Amino acid sequence: YNVYDSFLGFPSFSYESNINPNFHLEKSSLSCSISKYTYFLEKLNIHKMPSIHQGIFQENHCDLYPSSISFAIFDSCIYDSILSSFNIIWDKLNNGGIIIINKYDNSDYFGVKDACISFLKKIQNDLYSKYTYDILYNNYNILIINKIYKSTNNISLNNDIILNNDISSNNDIKII
Repeated sequence: YNVYDSFLGFPSFSYESNINPNFHLEKSSLSCSISKYTYFLEKLNIHKMPSIHQGIFQENHCDLYPSSISFAIFDSCIYDSILSSFNIIWDKLNNGGIIIINKYDNSDYFGVKDACISFLKKIQNDLYSKYTYDILYNNYNILIINKIYKSTNNISLNNDIILNNDISSNNDIKII
């Protein structure tokens, strides 16, 4: 498995700054050395260390990412990182693939939710795509989506929840 991170803190967060000039993150916030990160994984008794790729996700060459992805975690606090993550991996995500988005509906990190809504609206409105998504779990902090083939039988009413910004808690994992 792979880990992609700058390990230097945040990249640009112009989206957030444009909406809220008092946006509170410092670019160096949450920086962590690779050696400290691997030490943390060792302390957790991780038996197989990931391939670690340092860099800004959207600036990495596309060949750096696997051609087939079944599971991804988006753990960023900013719009550009989340939207770029979707744009980079969606076509590589297998049918049935899962994406977990952390800090989804955290008001301090409003760009995360905005990026999700922007991307998922694009997916729903793409008449030529053979894929859509289903919301498996939403507890206001974590959103889990599943990439699925489009069919009139499998488009969940839960998808309207995210697009209408009327976030209802759906704490049960739904089996499709």
